Amino acid sequence: MIIHPDGSVHYAVPSHSEYMTAYICRRDRITPRQLEKRCPKAYYFDYMTWLYKESGCVSVWSNFIRAVTFTKAQIKALNELRAAGVLNLDIKEDFPCC
Repeated sequence: MIIHPDGSVHYAVPSHSEYMTAYICRRDRITPRQLEKRCPKAYYFDYMTWLYKESGCVSVWSNFIRAVTFTKAQIKALNELRAAGVLNLDIKEDFPCC
């Protein structure tokens, strides 16, 4: 799953990276190739981290989350997913920021 900065939850289809690429391209009205060209050289070998920064999204698996920063709406969504049993980790213990 992917959580947008506004807290909305979406399936990461076909993958987390492709979903974030499509999300950024729709938002910024650019092509995937144009997005690739925007990537700074410092992130050539860490493209996913750059996608997290650019999109503001959070990737969610059943027992792991990954993001660069979290909005309050994303933290709320993460807690709701945990309460529903979809996310199986202790957010406060594993991710003190939340």
